[in-house]
Amino acid sequence: MANFTLTWTPPTTKEDGTPITEEMYYSLYEEGALIVNNIGETNFSVTVESPPNAITYQVAAVFALSNLSGKLSDPFVVNFIQPNAPTGLTASFDG
Repeated sequence: MANFTLTWTPPTTKEDGTPITEEMYYSLYEEGALIVNNIGETNFSVTVESPPNAITYQVAAVFALSNLSGKLSDPFVVNFIQPNAPTGLTASFDG
């Protein structure tokens, strides 16, 4: 099991350069699939029961009133470094 927290910086302007004044929430994507919607903070704790070698995450800002979603963030890859295999396994017989 792996536990970690993803954090991000909220956008301050819209695509046209005007300041954001609307309330926003965030949507979190794992490997391109939406996994959590309506995150009110700029961080989210993740628990992965059986981590693979790596997982890619992205986040999108969403205007709360209109539910209009912005573009996805650049991907962030969480790498899980696995331990090496044990070596030198032997057996000894008693008696």
